Amino acid sequence: MHLPLALLLASLPRCLLSFAAEDPPPPPPAPAPAPPAAPAPAAPPGPESPPPLSVQEIDNLLLRAEQNLILHGLSLDDRFLDRARADYRVAAERMPEEAGDDRRATASFHLAFCLARGEFPEAPRDRQARAGEVLLLLDRVAHRDGSFPGLWIVDGLVREQMADLKRAVENLTKGLEGLEKVEGLAPWQAYQLRLFGLLARSRALMDPTVGREHLALKDVDAALALGTEAMQDPRTPRDNRLRRIVLTHRAAALQRLDHLDDAERILRTLIREDPGVFVHPYNLALVLAQQFRFPEALELYRKAAELSPGDPRPHLKIAFILLKFPAQGAQPDPDAAEREAAKVLSLTGEETDEYLALRGEASLARGDLKEAERWFRRALAKNPECRASLNGLVRILGQEDERSPERQDEFEEFRRRLTELTRSRNQGKGMDNEKPTLTFC
Repeated sequence: MHLPLALLLASLPRCLLSFAAEDPPPPPPAPAPAPPAAPAPAAPPGPESPPPLSVQEIDNLLLRAEQNLILHGLSLDDRFLDRARADYRVAAERMPEEAGDDRRATASFHLAFCLARGEFPEAPRDRQARAGEVLLLLDRVAHRDGSFPGLWIVDGLVREQMADLKRAVENLTKGLEGLEKVEGLAPWQAYQLRLFGLLARSRALMDPTVGREHLALKDVDAALALGTEAMQDPRTPRDNRLRRIVLTHRAAALQRLDHLDDAERILRTLIREDPGVFVHPYNLALVLAQQFRFPEALELYRKAAELSPGDPRPHLKIAFILLKFPAQGAQPDPDAAEREAAKVLSLTGEETDEYLALRGEASLARGDLKEAERWFRRALAKNPECRASLNGLVRILGQEDERSPERQDEFEEFRRRLTELTRSRNQGKGMDNEKPTLTFC
């Protein structure tokens, strides 16, 4: 079976550095001419489904969707992806009996890709529903041709979104290896599958739970070579987001490998090219913090907060630096940290484990041990592995001259859990060798 694939995947948030989406690009150019496709009419009232389209109308929809995916691949403009997804959904839902299995498989596979490529909803139930829809579509295609490597790649994209990272790496690897053997794909089709499969696998490999950063860097460099070659296409826009996204991945891999100077150079270049994009100063701030350049990191986090006022993450980082790494000669500033905490609460609408631990650290810096203990215990109830809370409670209980048997038992238990958590997170290296990640939990 030959599927006219046009598979794209832009960046998603994973790893210590952020892969958050960039600001919307300028309005896209008009899509390439295509035979007019009848728009899907509004569904009639009642339980009846819209009638099937004609085969010619289905072909027009599939061609228009493919052209929009191609344009999305050159511009990384999600509006092209949205248009393609809408056309594939109409084609999949209104396919006539006489359309044949190839058209059905084409519409189902591309709809699965468009859903897997887009950012998943935040609510767990909605995320699970999205993943289930994609896997159901892939299952339909597999009944037609289960050997097609694109099935493994899209499955891997879904698993990476759902943080099933080890399985994501396994399935993406199967798909990428299969691309080397498959026949019938146009060069640009194979290129897109390979490029975005490599980027997704690199993100999974960089996650601390997988910890194979050296392999992630190889994937990113291979993706960069593919993207650089594709930029020769005359349809590629001058303001090319693909290059910047791949470079963001490369900076993340270098940061995880402690090649901080190289990561800094890339991120400073990206800031010059995209001064209005939040993710670049946010990422550079972490790289500088890991070199203990906290005043510079603080300014970059403030810049990131200014560029993305709806994101709580920069405020958590700012509060961490104010409490843990104040300027030379200065004292921790719990009042300023609590102002940042108030911003976090207003943006999230909930008292997360990070927020609660932040409040505990601020109370501890103020010397209010009773209040600090209250906040730390609340954070630990939300996240039993919140290390700032374990450490804070060990410090508070450890200062007591006389502890009741119950509090002595708690002190020993908290200390044991803190030791085990530190060992597991740092692979036995101990806290002295840990670089700051500026997270409370």
